[in-house]
Amino acid sequence: MRPILFLISVMIQTSVFSQSYVPLLDSRNEWMIGYCDDFGCNTDSYFTDGDTIAFGHQYKILDGYHYISRKFLLREEVPEKKIYLSITYSGNTNEFLLYDFSLEEGDSIRMLNPISPFPADLGYFKLDSIRTKPRLENQQSRFFYFSATDSNPEGFGYLPVWVEGVGSLSLINAPGGDPNYFGVGQLSCFWKNQEIYFHDDQMGIDCESVLNNQEFEKSKVSFAVSRQKKGMLLNAEKIKRFRIYDLSGRIQKSAELNGVSSFEIDLSSFQKGIYVLQYFEDRKWQKISFVIR
Repeated sequence: MRPILFLISVMIQTSVFSQSYVPLLDSRNEWMIGYCDDFGCNTDSYFTDGDTIAFGHQYKILDGYHYISRKFLLREEVPEKKIYLSITYSGNTNEFLLYDFSLEEGDSIRMLNPISPFPADLGYFKLDSIRTKPRLENQQSRFFYFSATDSNPEGFGYLPVWVEGVGSLSLINAPGGDPNYFGVGQLSCFWKNQEIYFHDDQMGIDCESVLNNQEFEKSKVSFAVSRQKKGMLLNAEKIKRFRIYDLSGRIQKSAELNGVSSFEIDLSSFQKGIYVLQYFEDRKWQKISFVIR
């Protein structure tokens, strides 16, 4: 009987180990999304950069993409398998539950997408299935597939996907968002401590980490906003095109340029808030954040 008991013990230990939770946040994290718009197909990156303590909890600070205000903070409660987002916006600070990886098939969760291109409160979704699939060529993770509950017509048509240890296949602050390469965007690559952890090779995008890029040079372009809500781009000779979007990722204005040294942008229709000017220079996208008061 001893060999049989030993075999049962090994099987139980193996089963428990295979279900061990993989934390999402590490010391440094970087997400790359791919998307297509009127200018073609491109990539954008955001990452955690530094730690802070707020409201008695330790957070990681999001930066890059439309998080450059550094007001988006992430924290993870590993024992509960939950990830929270804290945002300071328009003078108010709120915390949201983004992910709960303790869910089992058939469980429901309220999908909140704060300050994102998706509805802020998308209602309740049911976890349809958890599948073990490759996240890299020879490494696997658990993928969580959701659909709106029968009582949630607002969520009809949205099909969120989460990956344990990674987050949403859409934006990190949009757990209810659709991964859509030809829309808001879809996660193509994810790094932990500058080591590649996830890659969707079907998107045909090479994983090039911004944090690993030692050749990055700071742009000489500058941008100033007057009290009359006029924006002025300076040193713009190398800019091919630009776009301005708000913190939810919605594009407010875009245009192509043709080698002008300066360019005036009418911002009179913009509401008060933080915006991101993104421009294409020397074969890469650059960003400047600015405030309309």
